[in-house]
Amino acid sequence: MPKHEFPWSKGNEALLATLEEIELPERLVMVMKRENVRLVGEFVQLTQPEILQRRGLGAKSLQVAVGILSGLGFSTGMALDGWSTERALEARRKMGRQLQTRLFGLVRPEWSEHRSLESELLALLLEATHERNAEMLSLLYGFNEHGPRTLESTGRRYGLTRERVRQIAAKVESRLASVWRPTRHLFIARDLINSDLARPFSAAEFSEAARKAGITEIAFHVGGAIRAIELVGEPSAIESFRVGGTMLYGDRSDRRFLETVLNQVRKDTTARGCVEIGRLAQLLGSVDAKPDEIRRLLSGFDEIAWLDEQKTWLMSTAVSRNRLVNVTSGILSALTSLDIKSLHASLQRPRRIKLVPPQSVLAAFLEVNGIARVKDGRAHVLADATERELGLNDKAFIKALRELGSPVAREELEEYCVERLGVNVRSFYVNLSYSPLVVKVAPGVFSLLGEPVDPERVERLRSRAGRDRNGNSE
Repeated sequence: MPKHEFPWSKGNEALLATLEEIELPERLVMVMKRENVRLVGEFVQLTQPEILQRRGLGAKSLQVAVGILSGLGFSTGMALDGWSTERALEARRKMGRQLQTRLFGLVRPEWSEHRSLESELLALLLEATHERNAEMLSLLYGFNEHGPRTLESTGRRYGLTRERVRQIAAKVESRLASVWRPTRHLFIARDLINSDLARPFSAAEFSEAARKAGITEIAFHVGGAIRAIELVGEPSAIESFRVGGTMLYGDRSDRRFLETVLNQVRKDTTARGCVEIGRLAQLLGSVDAKPDEIRRLLSGFDEIAWLDEQKTWLMSTAVSRNRLVNVTSGILSALTSLDIKSLHASLQRPRRIKLVPPQSVLAAFLEVNGIARVKDGRAHVLADATERELGLNDKAFIKALRELGSPVAREELEEYCVERLGVNVRSFYVNLSYSPLVVKVAPGVFSLLGEPVDPERVERLRSRAGRDRNGNSE
């Protein structure tokens, strides 16, 4: 007989159901399983005497079964021309959860509308087991604010072994796999997880979205929602993963992208001190690397420090090296106090500094890294700030400029550093150009960073340097 003429193709999908799915008595189901009778289509072809011949069955169980079958339009002893258990099982596989949905309309079990996801899921468990087990499994699966627990911790709570908890869970899961209920709140949670929430997302983001959707009365944990979706036969591609110590939810591509973003932030923090979010998006070079999306992703990491209110500049506090920290710490440990404008200008000089952020960002950078407290545009070194060892040339410049008094002519500075302090001539000139501690206030005239400069003295030194150059040229 062609497939389209099989009984279930005429709307009798209940023939494909298992005996459990139409809620026949448990004893009858167990006896029939022992006889390898599992589907309704197999059972209804038996006569009542044939059924009662099975050991362990009584008239009461049969009477209940006959009543249920009658409600579905079936009876015992039916002749099903063209029936094939093999093809019936194939049809079940093809229909999947659609069969359970159809059976819900046929069997019409009692199912009330629930006011929250948590009460809805507890009711679902109560359809498969008694109250104590339902309460225990609700804890195991994480139908609460905390998420799933282990078999061991759940068992300890209820005085059961790990294996006993596993057995109870396995039985309930088997039962839930064969039923469908209109769990409206869970379907909304499923849509939030699979499509509505930007990925990857945190447990807090899911809880907030679920509350806004009006499906929970608590901060329901996303891990419990994912487990519930799996239990009702809708596996999700969403999985949990840790990046930078933070637990997030998404698929493998989400994880790879986030790891790339975080690694780039750490790399830029090490080399540049901090990074601007627009540049970060350009470096990543992905269609998903939009500044707003990167800002959302990074806001959940404790290691990310934002350096302005607009969350445009950021840095990672997890890296062990930071060039900008080293240079600013060195400058301020030598001077103890300096206005931000002068510090910002001085950082333009060292070749090791690849990026100098805006003054307001620089001020926040000093405070985040525990280098200085900034007040009224001036940085004051903190008492417990880590001191940085200055290079020999920087030490020589500080000693010379303080001994000679700022400002000072280049020739005099050179003579002091080279002749008295033993600085190499070539090193002297190289560092004179790049040291952040030395400020060129006029041609041939230099001062120590942060020192007040007397304009008249600068002019005298400048004029003298000009006369020396003219004399030498002649």
